[in-house]
Amino acid sequence: REALQSRLSRVMCRTERVSMTVKLDAMLGEPKVNTQVASMDLSHAMSIGRACRELGAGDSVEYWKSSPYLLNFLRGYDFRRRLENGKPPLPDELLRVLQDAREHQLRHGPIKRYEPIDPANARMRALFSDTLDRGLWQILWMPPSMPYMAPSGPFARVGGVTKSLIFSSWNMVPDAIATVCSYEAERRMVEGLDQVEDYELLYRQIKPLLKFTVDQEGRRTGMPAMALCYPSPTLAGLIDPLRIALHHEGQELPTPEDVLDIAELVLRQHLARLTENTPSSGPVDQRWYWAAPAILDADQYDHVISWCQDPGSWALSSEENNGQDEEDDAKGFPEHVALFSQTMGNELAPPLGRPPADLARVLAELALAGPGICALRALYRIAPGMPKDDPRLLTAAAHIAGGFRTLFNLPESIALLRGAAQEDSYWRTALNHGITGNLQALLDEQVHVLQESLGLLDVEPEECVEQIALDIGKSVSLRTVRLGLEEVRVKSNEAAVSFKDFRLRCRFALRFADIKDEKNQITRADTVRSAFNSPFRPFVLASTSIGQEGLDFHVWCHSVTHWNLPSNPVDLEQREGRVHRYKGHAVRKNIVMKYGLAALRRNGWEGAGDPWCAMFNLAVQEREATASDLVPYWIFEVDGGACVERRVPMLPFSREIEHLRRLKKSLALYRLVFGQPRQEDILIHLADQVQDESARDAILEHRISLAPKTK
Repeated sequence: REALQSRLSRVMCRTERVSMTVKLDAMLGEPKVNTQVASMDLSHAMSIGRACRELGAGDSVEYWKSSPYLLNFLRGYDFRRRLENGKPPLPDELLRVLQDAREHQLRHGPIKRYEPIDPANARMRALFSDTLDRGLWQILWMPPSMPYMAPSGPFARVGGVTKSLIFSSWNMVPDAIATVCSYEAERRMVEGLDQVEDYELLYRQIKPLLKFTVDQEGRRTGMPAMALCYPSPTLAGLIDPLRIALHHEGQELPTPEDVLDIAELVLRQHLARLTENTPSSGPVDQRWYWAAPAILDADQYDHVISWCQDPGSWALSSEENNGQDEEDDAKGFPEHVALFSQTMGNELAPPLGRPPADLARVLAELALAGPGICALRALYRIAPGMPKDDPRLLTAAAHIAGGFRTLFNLPESIALLRGAAQEDSYWRTALNHGITGNLQALLDEQVHVLQESLGLLDVEPEECVEQIALDIGKSVSLRTVRLGLEEVRVKSNEAAVSFKDFRLRCRFALRFADIKDEKNQITRADTVRSAFNSPFRPFVLASTSIGQEGLDFHVWCHSVTHWNLPSNPVDLEQREGRVHRYKGHAVRKNIVMKYGLAALRRNGWEGAGDPWCAMFNLAVQEREATASDLVPYWIFEVDGGACVERRVPMLPFSREIEHLRRLKKSLALYRLVFGQPRQEDILIHLADQVQDESARDAILEHRISLAPKTK
């Protein structure tokens, strides 16, 4: 060992996580996955097995263990090729088997009627239990690791979730996961709206609500959408949920109602002078909701007026265009900008009338969860040297807000939010989702991560905020994609089969590959990866071996599911290494658990700058003197905290149980043979000698370690 370490360390270095953890587990856990085989699953196995025997297509057990509804997803496999190439008349027994297998297919008719579908597979059932059944379909983004307000609504129900990265040996599995999970998520999202009854008509029945349209009388109907997108420097400066949380007394986080009350009180004082000379009678003027931020900013920030007058200032260029390429938006947006500019110049006609009684409350909601305002705050935290009304900072914030407008305009988002809404105004409903979901905390966390992951620490602040805005805007506005599948239909009178093509929308779960979106445009795999590395959907990403080496999926995910176990320990380690990375989701959760707002408060941090930098600096100051930079950036253990999760959905009594045991033993022994000739032979020999866990100390003592020497 000593000779090998000395020789190899001259040419290579490997940072070892195991030795840096107290439990010597590299902060890796293996929660039990409950896989339940239902009677329907066994019926499916028998049915597809008979069909394979009739076609001479070989054993189907491994296929059946991996995917539900095999007749839909076996395109490109030997079974389907034989079925497609079979010439009529097909054997009667085969036709009977295929007819009996009708219930084991996804059929276009029930899908079109939004009927619920069974997971129909033990592994898929476990995935449903871990994602959909926990309520992830009710939220549009992951809960932030460090909320500033007590999570409420659906975000309180999902708990400390993470995204799911799934690896499979079979090409059909990512398609099955993406379509089945996404369909069921969408079905649950639209269930609350009675008007939605036809899957194919969803995008025709529900139209975007946050649009910049001009009606026949010349009224700009999208001014509330302008309020959501507008990055008001005044509201961003007056109200900050982070500062409110830092000054909150008590151990518990303030509730959204607590924070709204504080924000409303502050805003009432500033609105008093705006409304003192306004009419006290007559009809309530709803324009106050979007006009008040414009008037407040015009009084304090000179650059805002000139920035606002140019419609092109509101959005950075991007491939996605944030969904603003609709004809009505293209025509109506400049007119909305002109009206907003008139308001800043005190040229609004007719003049504003009686203010709404809840004006301060609504502006408090806007200050806490308006996408433009939250984006401005988050970007300003990492670029405090820029003025709050710097045109490039405002444009970057407005670009992020434009991405949120696309997200809130998706038909499934509208169905979800309106189905659970208590507000009549959709823009207020969207604000409520932002409040319950701690939108400010979410953007602060993502901006912090992106500044490093995009390599922007040493660039000028103007370029930094622009690049971050482009990335977030692209991720939040990722278009829904469609994956195609086929229904096998028996034509008894012709003794033949036909194939009915149909496509399912996918957004909740995706496969890692180049895929087509709703407009038949290619969504690149890199774009899918960026979206998965954002807090927004997809929440589940399924991949074959193409995604298991050299790629990062760790930003909002610390759970790896080995849908099918790899053949060797190196691949097992490679898969889990995709989420076991710098400042990963598990690390950030544990940093918050150890430090968080309470530690920032104790250390006198007042909320100026990036809270995540402040917390990691505290962790560096308090780590052991002998620790390397693996702590706290790659490894940060906390009792009861998060860890990288190895999930293996094994069927009862299956061969995977013994295979996993061998893999884990081989993985433990692998560092003993690193650099030796004929590594595999030595590994097999050692594995035969080590029969129990009692040899762990000897294994650790003789491991080949290429870790850098600590000072």
